This record gives sequence, C-alpha cells and structure tokens, in this order.
Amino acid sequence: MLAFICLFFPAATSVFIYEAVTKKEYTAKQSILRFCTNALIINLLCMLVKKFVFGTAANPLYAGDMVPNVAITYIVMALFFAVVTALIEAVFSKKATVSVEEEVNEEEKKD
Repeated sequence: MLAFICLFFPAATSVFIYEAVTKKEYTAKQSILRFCTNALIINLLCMLVKKFVFGTAANPLYAGDMVPNVAITYIVMALFFAVVTALIEAVFSKKATVSVEEEVNEEEKKD
C-alpha cells in the first residue's frame, strides 16, 4: 500500500498544483493524461536520483510492501519533483505555444 501512495500520490499533487497555478479547470481526459505524464516524469526523476546520487538503484523498490524508511525518503523526493514539475509546466504553458501549419503549395517549392 505504501508503494502505491509513493508512486502515484505525488503525480496527483502535481496536477492539483498545476491547476491551482494556472487557474483553469481541465476535462477528465486532460487531467488523466497530465496525471499519467507527471507520474512517469516524477518517478523517472526519483529513480535517476536513486541511481546516481544514492547508489541504491540495484535494491528493489519494494518487496510485498515498502518499508516505511524507504517510503519516507521516496515520498519526500517525489513530492519535491512534483512541485518542480507542476511549476515548470505552468510556466511553459503560459509562455510557449505550439502551432501546426500545413503547406498547400509543396509542388511549387520543389521546382
């Protein structure tokens, strides 16, 4: 049970912080997509820290259930990355835009 909390609660927190900072309401589909993306990003960052900083990447994350000592360390790391991820997403969503244009006259450019 502790493992599920450690792996998925920070992503939910990140989505909540993102929506609070941007002051927008998103559809369920958008929120679920953001939750899944954030869960992947946050857990990847935590595993990279476990590998390169702590050197404990070879140890199993949990066997049956996570030990509270490991859970506290992981949840603190994950919540930190959740806040950072939400703030970075909020800044980029306000500052950056993506647009797609279609070239109609592609044959004229080939000549």
